[in-house]
Amino acid sequence: SILDRRGRVLARDVPSRDVGVDYEAIDGAWVRERAERQARRDLGRSLWSRLPREARQAAVQARLPAGQAQLDSVLDRVADLAQVTRTELRERMERVRTQVQRRAERTWERQRAARIAAGESAESIRLDPIREQQMSHVVVHGVPDAVAFALRRLGDEQPGTVEIVDATHREHPWEGADVLMDLDTLPQALRKRGTMTLRAEGMLDHVVGSVRDEAWSEDLAKRPFTRPDGTVDP
Repeated sequence: SILDRRGRVLARDVPSRDVGVDYEAIDGAWVRERAERQARRDLGRSLWSRLPREARQAAVQARLPAGQAQLDSVLDRVADLAQVTRTELRERMERVRTQVQRRAERTWERQRAARIAAGESAESIRLDPIREQQMSHVVVHGVPDAVAFALRRLGDEQPGTVEIVDATHREHPWEGADVLMDLDTLPQALRKRGTMTLRAEGMLDHVVGSVRDEAWSEDLAKRPFTRPDGTVDP
């Protein structure tokens, strides 16, 4: 917290709850996994194990619409509770998918080049998912407690879709203030008897600064980072 000389709070961190969507629900993996699980359940373990690859893929493909409808129902509920439009939620998720995919491709390119330089053959290289492909991504900031609790229950009912992320946000109690001005103190040409109340916005911004909710694109463009020993941190 930042205080003035009288102990008044100028800026402080307060608890906040954000809404995150798992990346597998963003890139479609969640739907594919549910479709395959349902196909295995419907066909039975014995028959599934005997089916050729093409037949398995066809069985999974036939169940994708049901899985997508299930996910859409979850996301509709998220949008309704978080008070964002479904279109806006879809656009935010698509931005996440695009950014993560670009980051993964840059990371894999650097890792592949490093391993080839170390003597590995290109055919033997197997690259793991980057961290952002195995986590949730915030799509709505600062929801009320009641909304957070409802979405937490939804995430428990549909694992791997939505979760509540405990966070903080920066609060500026003196961001705006009503200032009582004595008109007798004005320059002679403006001076008169009485007082006037003025609304001052953005007070002390140049002193207390601000905290961003998201990383800037130029920061993300620097990924992956290379450590001093030459290894890559995705």
